[in-house]
Amino acid sequence: MIQHVVKVHYKYPQNICLRVFTHRCKLIAWIKAIWFTKFGWRFFTFDYYKKEFNMDFEEFEQEVLDFATKQCPTEWRRGQAVFNYIEQKYHVGRHVQFEDHVDCFYNDQNINLFILAAYKRLCGGL
Repeated sequence: MIQHVVKVHYKYPQNICLRVFTHRCKLIAWIKAIWFTKFGWRFFTFDYYKKEFNMDFEEFEQEVLDFATKQCPTEWRRGQAVFNYIEQKYHVGRHVQFEDHVDCFYNDQNINLFILAAYKRLCGGL
């Protein structure tokens, strides 16, 4: 599945990335980004690119769980690590949490459901 990604950067003073918008439709990704800026375009810059997700579920699950067990900070719970990794790398963590109502950040028992829901979103299932 192809995801259209628009990153919104604040121009002053250090070109900080404020928000990342993704969608399967290019127009909707741009509309979300422009609406976020409240039409104050002169203060923002935008980066646009397409990314394709072509990984099977076992590879995706293994990648996420490897990070959660080996590479994350030790003070993070496993659910926090899974959520943060998926949100930072694939930008679908908050969509799964708030739109699909699957939360592993606060409840470690939902890790497998969260990974499955994130995978379905990335593959275009939702």
